[in-house]
Amino acid sequence: MKKLKNNLILYLIYCIVLFALLTIAMTVEISTDGIRIDFANIFNFIDYYTILFVLAICFLVLICTKSLKSLKNAFVFLWTKQHYSLQQCKASILSIKFTMIGALMGGCILTISQAINMRFYITLSLLPMLYVVIICALMLPIHILLKRECYHLETE
Repeated sequence: MKKLKNNLILYLIYCIVLFALLTIAMTVEISTDGIRIDFANIFNFIDYYTILFVLAICFLVLICTKSLKSLKNAFVFLWTKQHYSLQQCKASILSIKFTMIGALMGGCILTISQAINMRFYITLSLLPMLYVVIICALMLPIHILLKRECYHLETE
């Protein structure tokens, strides 16, 4: 139980630090006048259409590969006392990979199509890739923890 609690606490700390670093990166402006913090800049990084499109591609990939339940299980296995088999662990790892790949596909589709349509506004077309990086950054620790659990299950 202690290990499960530690996994959850470490992941929550990771998410909080990631959120804080993203907030700093989005709000701090460095210019010749000095360093300025403007929380209104966060709105420049929010595009609901892009977020929904990237998440829709993720869910489409998960649904088509019948991995949506395995993604749910990935979170359940890591943070509950429930026992699971090696096969379930590997299916959860695969669903995490599918989520990351789906996000990458959706982000690339939007980035390329927006870059072609906008021509001179390349910075706006890079926003989908930011969402991909955030999704992958949130999934990576879960992937690593599950890989470690699979390794322990294989050696038992």
